[in-house]
Amino acid sequence: MRSDRFTPRLRTVVIAGLAALAAGAGSATAASLVTSSQIKNGTIKEVDLKAGYREQLKPWFAKVDPAGKLLASRHVTAIAHVKAGYWDVTFNRSVTRCAGVATVRGTGSNEYYGFITTYMPADKVIRVVLRDPAGKPSDGAGFNLVSSC
Repeated sequence: MRSDRFTPRLRTVVIAGLAALAAGAGSATAASLVTSSQIKNGTIKEVDLKAGYREQLKPWFAKVDPAGKLLASRHVTAIAHVKAGYWDVTFNRSVTRCAGVATVRGTGSNEYYGFITTYMPADKVIRVVLRDPAGKPSDGAGFNLVSSC
């Protein structure tokens, strides 16, 4: 038998052996990884996480003044004033599986009391509806919005 040719059966045995060797090496590597039960609570820091995971942990938010100016934000691409008391906040990703939580915004010079609701009229949009204490739509002193995904 020539050394450069394998019978089909011998070839199958060699391939199966190499596959078993590779699978065993993978198991040995996996067994040496750190598991969550080996990590003491409170010891993992943000810097220990991959950059993509760190970014996912940061909240998506908008801080909007009564004129519709975006004072601060993360992942917000646009603010639209639909009508008195109605605002659409557009994010750069879908928010359909997120919870939109908003608060009325007051300042030291402009105390404002009212109530606010949110809902998602489109894939990347959270609508914020702001009302005065009597229930009338009002822009008030703006709002703060957090989208928790």
